[in-house]
Amino acid sequence: MIPLALLGGLDALTVTHNPVLSFKLIAFFRLARLYNLVRYIKDNEVFLLTGMAVTIIFGAIGTYFAESGSKDANITSLDDAFWYAIESITTVAYGEFYPTTALGRVISSLLMFAAIGIVWTLGALVVSKMVEKRIKKAPISLLDETKTVIKNSIDEIDKLSVEELEILITMIRSLRNGSKVDS
Repeated sequence: MIPLALLGGLDALTVTHNPVLSFKLIAFFRLARLYNLVRYIKDNEVFLLTGMAVTIIFGAIGTYFAESGSKDANITSLDDAFWYAIESITTVAYGEFYPTTALGRVISSLLMFAAIGIVWTLGALVVSKMVEKRIKKAPISLLDETKTVIKNSIDEIDKLSVEELEILITMIRSLRNGSKVDS
């Protein structure tokens, strides 16, 4: 991500000739991308984001209390614990903070498993919303497609075999009954 940001910054710098304005442009486009992503966040995603926030808070506080009494601990402040929890839940984990006590490791393990579940479920929900939006834009539904097949078959009814004619009759009956069409 950093090389991409630097490349974008250099590209924007050649257009604006002002380094501060270049980074403001990059920030603007990142915000626009974030806005487009947030448009897909609805009911279930809000619940997951709340769960992620609660997991970060309790994971950070638990890790801090577990690690603060240890002499070998490198998570010595609540700020470090929150940074560690955010690193863990986003699966980044730079490695500058890590638990040294057994209780801290248990809490961190729970935090990591929760992170995997929450982050990937959130990602799957957002992607499914995107796919659902594209499917809704599809101009032809299954019912319309079935009607088109029936109309085309009726136009060439004299060329149909007995088996194809039976399939056509079944399709027409299923439309009339409102049941699913199996071909």
